[in-house]
Amino acid sequence: MGFLVEKTTWRERTLLALSVICFFLPALPFFWLGLGEAIPVYVPIAPTVGGLATLSILYLSNFRIGTVAASLEPVRWHLAYGIRLSQHQVSESFSTLRVQVDSTSEVEISLKTTLKGIVISYKAGATDTGWATMVVPLVTVWPSIIALFTSLWIYIKCARYVRNDIFPLLPADGVLRHVVSHDDIGAMLVKHAAEDHRLFSEAYEADRDTYWDALAVIVCLAFFGWFVLFVILNATSADPDYMHRVMDALVPSIAGALACAIPSIWIVRRRLKPRMTRWRNWMTRVDRVWKVEATKSMPEDSAPSSFEVLSEATKDAPMLMKSLRKAAIDKDWNAWSTLIFFIWLGMPMIVEGYWSMTLFAIGQSGNAFPVLAIPQVGGGFALLVVAWIYYNRWKRRQDAVVNQELANWNHRHEEPRHRMERFLEKLQSDV
Repeated sequence: MGFLVEKTTWRERTLLALSVICFFLPALPFFWLGLGEAIPVYVPIAPTVGGLATLSILYLSNFRIGTVAASLEPVRWHLAYGIRLSQHQVSESFSTLRVQVDSTSEVEISLKTTLKGIVISYKAGATDTGWATMVVPLVTVWPSIIALFTSLWIYIKCARYVRNDIFPLLPADGVLRHVVSHDDIGAMLVKHAAEDHRLFSEAYEADRDTYWDALAVIVCLAFFGWFVLFVILNATSADPDYMHRVMDALVPSIAGALACAIPSIWIVRRRLKPRMTRWRNWMTRVDRVWKVEATKSMPEDSAPSSFEVLSEATKDAPMLMKSLRKAAIDKDWNAWSTLIFFIWLGMPMIVEGYWSMTLFAIGQSGNAFPVLAIPQVGGGFALLVVAWIYYNRWKRRQDAVVNQELANWNHRHEEPRHRMERFLEKLQSDV
């Protein structure tokens, strides 16, 4: 029941070679057999097909690390505590640990209960930034070769992290003997600081995404408003000279667009920038506490204690949870893609069916009444209703997750305080 590092490394290398082969394989028959001229449409999308195969191989494969002769809770706590000591963010669920390796890569560690013990395996993954560096080149087709290099590099970083950081946490003989107690005050502070840092990071990212999304919407609306105002002023001008009409309409339309855009941008900045700065400052302070508690080093003489910093962070818990509740659905790739799928199917059905009935109504269609257009429009609206229901259910689940985070936050902050109070009471009683 030991941990075979060499075997896992061999499997990883085999998987890397297979993923590279699958990337180029879809295009090779069309170049070698001359099918590119017969099926010209396929050649440009061949790298995309190969890239999707590569991503599926690399990021859907599970690697078994080994088996630990213990129950689930001690193994999960031992792994999570060791990961936090190395100052990596980790999200815990019942049988899964999701570890953020760096800004682009993350690792999902699965714990499965069997008769022999807990089977530990891992799966490589990526953050939103990492997925963007892989998916965007695939969508743009021709730069898809970039997706091959980025996907391989992210996967290699995940595998290297598991070998260098996860394997040393586990016993070679598969028997877990020494586990830090949940009641250890040092372990509490490490978990406390790590979880607070994770929540402040998520709140900062949520507000940052909201900030840039709002700016993008303002810019698009300003451009659209400028265009509409320019067309109206140009069309209503009595000047017979076309260039004069254009110049007369250009300046007022730009001024009108800027008059609406600049105050809107100022409002967005005034509302979100202070919160973003606050979360970033808290990330720095909590990260300093995390490092002190993880390395067991002494804080600076003028610096407040770890307990004081973490207690002070409690005051911003309501505002923190408010930011987390506003996290956009595009942070959840599965939910976002499902919602886009329903909208992508429903909108064309509505437009096509409505257009068919409009052509028939104005007499531009020589055919009979488009009977299928009615159920087509109805089906499109039904898909949009399904998308709306799906989004509302996702929102309720998101609110439930945030409420659970708030409950966990309060529990983390109360537990060390009660421990400290009991310790002081014991000292007073001994005196």
